[in-house]
Amino acid sequence: MGKFVRRILIPVLLIFSISTAYAKPAPQVALVLGGGAARGFSHIGLIQAFEDHGIPIDLLVGTSMGSIIASLYASGYSVDNMRTVVAELGGDNLVDITFPPKGGLLGTGRIKVFLDALLDQAEFSDLVVPFHSVITNVTTGEEWALNEGAVSTGVLASMSIPGLFPAVQIGDHHYVDGGMKNAVPVNVAKDLGADVVVGVDVKKELEEINYDSILNTLQLTMWFMIDGYVQLNTEQADVIIVPNVMFDSYMDYQKSDHFVEEGYQSGVRYLHEIKAAILAHDPAFEFVPYKQEGLSPQELEDRLRRAGKAASELRTPLRIRPELRFPEQSPIPTMGLGVTGGALRSWQVGYRYDFDLEDGGHEGYLGWSKPEGFAVEVLARKSRDYEGLTYGVRASSPLIGRSYLSAECFTQGTQAWRLAAHTPYLLQLPKWTVGSVLEIGRRRLTQDALYIGVDPQVRWFPSADYASVLEVALARGYLYAGLDFESEIHAWDPLLRYSVGVGSEVRLFGLYPLDVQVGLEFGHGGPVKWQLGIVGGRF
Repeated sequence: MGKFVRRILIPVLLIFSISTAYAKPAPQVALVLGGGAARGFSHIGLIQAFEDHGIPIDLLVGTSMGSIIASLYASGYSVDNMRTVVAELGGDNLVDITFPPKGGLLGTGRIKVFLDALLDQAEFSDLVVPFHSVITNVTTGEEWALNEGAVSTGVLASMSIPGLFPAVQIGDHHYVDGGMKNAVPVNVAKDLGADVVVGVDVKKELEEINYDSILNTLQLTMWFMIDGYVQLNTEQADVIIVPNVMFDSYMDYQKSDHFVEEGYQSGVRYLHEIKAAILAHDPAFEFVPYKQEGLSPQELEDRLRRAGKAASELRTPLRIRPELRFPEQSPIPTMGLGVTGGALRSWQVGYRYDFDLEDGGHEGYLGWSKPEGFAVEVLARKSRDYEGLTYGVRASSPLIGRSYLSAECFTQGTQAWRLAAHTPYLLQLPKWTVGSVLEIGRRRLTQDALYIGVDPQVRWFPSADYASVLEVALARGYLYAGLDFESEIHAWDPLLRYSVGVGSEVRLFGLYPLDVQVGLEFGHGGPVKWQLGIVGGRF
């Protein structure tokens, strides 16, 4: 019996060992995600296409926005998780405009803290998928495929566009966006030993070229230089995917669903080429659909809340904050300078001058604010028409959505107190919006007068889309018409004023919302008045 077993077992083991020796390991597939700011959201859809059609992702290499998306997926986030997260990345609560600028126009301290919390303080060695973040040494120009230390540090360096964001110090050197030299670092994936490399280029192109425009000429020149590096570094790629987002702005963070869908469709279009490249290495490879589980909805909500809280509570450097306001569509400005950050943390102290002829004057103030929209301010004003100092308090608080509540009161002057509920988007359609301000207050005229007012405004937008302005802002122009209804409560005598004009919704760098209006106010037998309104977000 023993001899029989040996005769049967030994040949079987021999055959198995020979077949194992000659069996090829599965080809290693690398996904290389290029930069492109908001256009880089298309990487999420591409990853979903890979999962749905069984294309493995064994290695991730990224730069700029590609580095952000790659880090999330490599740390275990699902496609659905990432869809939720990118909505948070487009907010003005994560970056600060610094004055005077220090290394860049925008501070990135909040982004660093947000990413670190979002990635659960992960090190590169903790990731479930190997990931390399490509960065550029700002002194030597050499690229580095970073995969050691804190993931958030590598991602922050990889997205630090020179001039816009400050360089990131790692060790003794400073690093910036890897896309400055290598926008689609395919060569890095090849050097790391990947068998099949799929690169994604979310490059920008101009729909129309104005050869008389200096800006267009400079843009084309810069893009040609970057494209030269891209072509050189992508020659080793098995497949280069170009999502259909080349005419979209890098600043359009609010179009994340559009970018994700375009990324998915681009992945589907290139499936045949990708599968052919894999089968060339392993003809027996089986494409089995899969899905990264990611965080549960509650886990994701908790992590986003912790990340947002950490970012809002970050102690930023001491900085000067210039101020220019046109209160309540008044053509009379208020200008000043404030100091915030550093030891002051969320407090601000400063001086401003109000040019209003009745209640204006020199004003000193102490304020407190949070990125979420809560703010309170106490002030002392010296006006030429009033004896002594006028003391006042202003406060604001967010309500539901983009609605907010404001309140103010003063010891002297025309306005005794005022409470107002602002609803800028009571009704919102692609080309129409209706907003309103409902207020109650008391004015000091010949006698104290308690009043109530409502100020609805209708806007019509010729285009539902934003247009890029000098590659630093998105703008969407509109025509507006408004009605200012006001009456004393104890002596009902409605006063109607009308307003018409033009305006524009502006997103500076795609992040900071501004609203600018110029128009005329008339009615109720009074004079025609100019209106100028500038309403901005947190700076």
